[in-house]
Amino acid sequence: SGFTFQIFGDENDNGAAYTGEFVLATDLSRNKKTLSRFKRVTRFIAIFRNEGAGTITVSAKRDYGTSFEEISSTLSLAGSEDFLFIEVDTDLSFKNLLLKFSGANKFRFIGIIFPEFELEDFR
Repeated sequence: SGFTFQIFGDENDNGAAYTGEFVLATDLSRNKKTLSRFKRVTRFIAIFRNEGAGTITVSAKRDYGTSFEEISSTLSLAGSEDFLFIEVDTDLSFKNLLLKFSGANKFRFIGIIFPEFELEDFR
């Protein structure tokens, strides 16, 4: 009856390396009453499984932008714990945000924490 599949089971596509991507969309709104307001994020914490090696890049697309802009240099996916809490310092103002995590190696995204953000005025 059911089928199961493993995502990112291999780091190659028929023997050729490729860049895997994961895109997360958010408006940082719990009750949708702040959709039309701008939010300002100065840092966030991305949580990944420790892969022992490899790097990842974070890019952002704000509101109705046409392209992603890189907001971090390469972040390491190696550490001493099973889960890596990677802090990313940034300065983003947006109504809606797309965050793209990409890497040419295996990565397992667990979650994201926005420890603080500001609600700005309507523009």
